[in-house]
Amino acid sequence: EVTFTYLSGWQRLDIEWVAVTLNGTEIMRDTHAGTAGKPSTANTYKINPGTMAFNSRYEVRAKVRTTDTSDSKGVITIRKSKP
Repeated sequence: EVTFTYLSGWQRLDIEWVAVTLNGTEIMRDTHAGTAGKPSTANTYKINPGTMAFNSRYEVRAKVRTTDTSDSKGVITIRKSKP
C-alpha cells in the first residue's frame, strides 16, 4: 500500500490514482480521490504486485496535484499490505 502524509505547507495534495509498473508496463492501479492535508481523506492506496520478478524494474506512479502553488510538503510511505 502507498500512503501520502501531509506535513506542512499552504496546499493540500489531491491524489487521483497510484499505479505499479513492471518493466514499463502498468500491472496494477488503485483509482480513487484522496487528499493529503488538513484533514487527510482516503490517502492510502492499495497495491499488491504479487510475487516480485527477479531482475525486473518496478515503479510506483501517481497522479497528484495541488490547488494553486506547489507549497505542499509530506512523506510517501510504501509498505506491504496486510492480508
